[in-house]
Amino acid sequence: MHPIFEVWITSLTVVLNAAQLGLEPNTPLGQAYLIPYKNKGNLECQFQIGYRGMIDLAYRNERMQSIEAHTVYENDDFSYSFGLEPSDGARCARRI
Repeated sequence: MHPIFEVWITSLTVVLNAAQLGLEPNTPLGQAYLIPYKNKGNLECQFQIGYRGMIDLAYRNERMQSIEAHTVYENDDFSYSFGLEPSDGARCARRI
């Protein structure tokens, strides 16, 4: 098979994956991304759900009450707790 057709087929597959999940790839919403990779010398397109897409999918469940997303960097001291008083307890290793 010609390499152009292989790229086209993998691109079509990932677009269909995004459509099945109801996520918009490569938009400012940041729900999902179409990422080009080389796999054994062949160029292919892979589907990756962004953290905003994960949040969107989670909120589709009527039992979901709240979600919090925070940035944690390498070498940060990080702990978290669930329950009535959730906290993330992150202390930054780097100064902003």
